[in-house]
Amino acid sequence: MTIKYELIQPTTILKKLEYEDEVFLSRYSLNPYLGCEHGCQYCYVQADRYLPFKKEKDFFRVVKVKTNAPYLLKETLSKFKGKEIICMGTFCDPYQPIEKKYNITRRLLEIFLDLEFPVHILTKSDLVLRDLDLLQEISKKTFCTVSFSLTTIDPKLAVMFEPHAPSFQKRLLAMKKITKKKVMTGIILMPIIPYLTDEEKSINLIQKAKEIGAKYVVPGEMILKDNQKMRFLSLIKRYYPHLVQRYQALYRKGLSPYPTYNWRISKQISAFCEKIKMPQKIPTEKINF
Repeated sequence: MTIKYELIQPTTILKKLEYEDEVFLSRYSLNPYLGCEHGCQYCYVQADRYLPFKKEKDFFRVVKVKTNAPYLLKETLSKFKGKEIICMGTFCDPYQPIEKKYNITRRLLEIFLDLEFPVHILTKSDLVLRDLDLLQEISKKTFCTVSFSLTTIDPKLAVMFEPHAPSFQKRLLAMKKITKKKVMTGIILMPIIPYLTDEEKSINLIQKAKEIGAKYVVPGEMILKDNQKMRFLSLIKRYYPHLVQRYQALYRKGLSPYPTYNWRISKQISAFCEKIKMPQKIPTEKINF
């Protein structure tokens, strides 16, 4: 698929989140790009409420590069009265392939380091290893963690749902290398895809992450709404037609899976995490490696 790149200069760089939670650890998000090359079929940004493009298909085929992002970030953070964690990568992957050319994310990290601001990075890419030197220095001076988004360790499902993202093997290896340099990492286990990546498969993924040094896991249900729901269910209908009716029943109450399903999956994951002493939220205190 051919990606179209557009250079833009927005007037603001930080977006205030609706609420602070265990995923973002922040009231502010930072996204160096608009649009994402990874093409994850379950991405919530496809929903009408969040989609940054007039045409929903453009989310996977157009990427807008915020060329003035470093300037805006330095100007904005310099005006903050205090220092709080900024979450980078809530609407796009800050380490998608175009980052190799423009280095926007690296330049943003240099500002975090210079101003000694804490940062939380969300990514699916092993390109984050390129900036390990900066991550180490930020970790020494303030707070830094890298959350790897992981949904499945099944190659077939990965190709289907995350067609252009780096493999889960690359992500796990990157996590291992980062942890060895004493920078905190963990996994965002979202979304848990009903009937395909839930129960034993999610537990197996958590176990692998624990073995290579992940310090936390944050699981989350799959939310399906408007365009995002239509796109995802069309994929299910194509590859798993026998699951269509089960999905319709599971989501009959709205955007989230039926409460009894959520409770069962949450209970299984919580029990396993408690057994292996894996926190289900990101620790904000210093970690012993």
